[in-house]
Amino acid sequence: MNRREALFSLSGIVASLAVAPQLRAKELHNVPLETQLSADHLPQPAWQDGYQVLTNPLDRQNLQAIFDRLIPADKLGPSATEAGCIEFLDNQLAGDYGSGAALYLQAPLHPENEEKIMGSPQFLSAPKERYLTGLKALENWAQKKYQSSFHALNAEQVDDFLTKMEDGKIDLGAQVNSQAFFELIAHCGR
Repeated sequence: MNRREALFSLSGIVASLAVAPQLRAKELHNVPLETQLSADHLPQPAWQDGYQVLTNPLDRQNLQAIFDRLIPADKLGPSATEAGCIEFLDNQLAGDYGSGAALYLQAPLHPENEEKIMGSPQFLSAPKERYLTGLKALENWAQKKYQSSFHALNAEQVDDFLTKMEDGKIDLGAQVNSQAFFELIAHCGR
């Protein structure tokens, strides 16, 4: 590098250091309250054909109880189900995601080493099957514990269930890994 190139590089660095402090974001003040969310601005799902996978109304009610605890409505935005989360999920479960088209669903060659190598057991069923099995187990759990449908539980009971489910401390039966089911549900609810 000659002296001319060195001076040119140095001047470029000095210029960028002079401009950089001016590139900060400015905080907005006095935003009008009229910009709050109103009913006419709620998103309308592009879903037209009716439910394809989540055809059981009880499953949808139970999902609503979960999703709306994960993302509740407030004055600035809709809840998860008001934003069309259940319709979105149904559409996804009816397609390639639900069928597990991108997943490896063959049994492991050495099942005895699977958890040690992978850190957790491999799922051999597609997301659609996992949702439907999990929702059935969820309803059975609520009926056993509270003699009521899951969606009829109060907010505190749902929160307690979700917290324990996230920690893997809820037994939904041999076919459902409750922690993995929570992660599956929470991805759509967020």
